[in-house]
Amino acid sequence: MKYKIFQIALTDQEVLDVNNGGSNRRYELHRDMFGDKVVPNAKLAWEENLYDHTANVEAVGLEHAFMISNGVRPGNLERVSKLACSLSVGDMLVDENNYVFVVDTFGFQMLPDMMAIPGA
Repeated sequence: MKYKIFQIALTDQEVLDVNNGGSNRRYELHRDMFGDKVVPNAKLAWEENLYDHTANVEAVGLEHAFMISNGVRPGNLERVSKLACSLSVGDMLVDENNYVFVVDTFGFQMLPDMMAIPGA
């Protein structure tokens, strides 16, 4: 199965702004993705188009995609953005059927009420 990886990837300028005491919506939602806030914040960020398509991975399932992205298993990972990094909590995987999954604190949550952004 092929998956598209979507991440909230801050630009260098956004990182500098945050480090200098500033903030922005992308940073705030990503910063607060833990515990029972992961899925609601991920949904908000997705609906607000704050995710970037950063990579594609071919894997036999979500766990396998996670392991490939994190360098635990060899596999086919194609970075499509210089902002791509290893999968972590709050990142999204979209499968070939446009089903959306969020990396949760433990495992993944399918977001059945959401489909991929058209053309993403």
